[in-house]
Amino acid sequence: MKKSILIYIGVGTVATLLSIFIWLQLTSDSAPEHVFFRELRIDTFFVDHPSPILIQKYFETYTSEGGTEYFTTVNRNRTGIDVQPLNGDKYFTIELDSFSGPDSIKMSFDLLYCYKIVSWDSIFLINKAGSTIFMSDKEGNISTYWTVTDTICNGPYFKLRAYTFSELTYTQGNIYVGFNPFFNTQPEIFSCDAIAKIPLPPGGGNTKIERMLAPYPSVYTRSDDVYGVTGFQCSYTCTQSGSTPTFVASFPKDHDLYRVDEFGSADPIPARSDYIKRFAPFRGDFTNPVDNLRYESEQPRYWKVMYDSYRKLYYRIALHPQKFSDGAANRELYEKPWSIMVFDEKFEILGEQKFSAQQFFPIDMFVGKQGLYVSNARVRREGIPDRQLSFTLFEVKLPSI
Repeated sequence: MKKSILIYIGVGTVATLLSIFIWLQLTSDSAPEHVFFRELRIDTFFVDHPSPILIQKYFETYTSEGGTEYFTTVNRNRTGIDVQPLNGDKYFTIELDSFSGPDSIKMSFDLLYCYKIVSWDSIFLINKAGSTIFMSDKEGNISTYWTVTDTICNGPYFKLRAYTFSELTYTQGNIYVGFNPFFNTQPEIFSCDAIAKIPLPPGGGNTKIERMLAPYPSVYTRSDDVYGVTGFQCSYTCTQSGSTPTFVASFPKDHDLYRVDEFGSADPIPARSDYIKRFAPFRGDFTNPVDNLRYESEQPRYWKVMYDSYRKLYYRIALHPQKFSDGAANRELYEKPWSIMVFDEKFEILGEQKFSAQQFFPIDMFVGKQGLYVSNARVRREGIPDRQLSFTLFEVKLPSI
């Protein structure tokens, strides 16, 4: 009898432990079954550069007519573009020259903020002031410029801005660029859409913002929810160029992606990360650097959406919650756990892969013919970045059907 009771107790205990184990597996942030990205090699860029290039505020990739791929970025002095061929050739720099202003007076370009290389003869540039668009060639000669004199959004002033998570787009004589309004209140900011369409008439001159795309989703219209100083920065990728381009937009504090076009549509696409549960509003003091650092470290956000034209895939980067400790300087922001969500062309979620926060840095990454390049930029304990820009190349492997 005692033996039977012990057997029942043993079986019950095993069943209970097995149930707990299964429940933990189903509810925990376990590793995905399929590994989409496999390490191939490490590539170091801009070797022997006189001013070591670290983490990029803006970069883009360009493929020439001959098929050569380039990684390009604003150089450290912000007076030109550093260009690194991905075929192993040495880098070179496009130094921006002065240009002829009104009455043929020579004028300085000032400091470069972002750009778009359409061809070596058509490089569109936006300087620090953020209200003028220039066109240069590979030699840095500025031939044309357009001054944006008006906007369809009301407000004191604005800046045209593109970042690594939302590159400039050029098609059919129009530039599409992130719109950064300077208003007094959040409702005023969110009353404008995130992407500005600006026509660039031949010969330069004054131009106006013609249309705004990518309206902020409803989660941003709640007056009691404030998501920090970076919570409204939209990321977007162009999915269809031509006369009527289509974009996919991602907002830092919204689980959905949005397919947007020039006709005002904003169709939501379910795209929730397994590692992000909720977004807590910012309750600190915006003027206190520690409050901002703590919030950015502890709270999750979506960082970037990218289209992989070589493999017909979409990637969305999710930055996970991270415990904050006082006195950790900006190292906390460089060690946030993160993952990449993978979607097919129909935006079906194929899976999500987690990356090592201590080894890979999600802020700088780009797509190439051979795969996905992810930055190895690290920040040492004292908060100082490494002095070398290197990327790990990942081969992209889809699950077999």
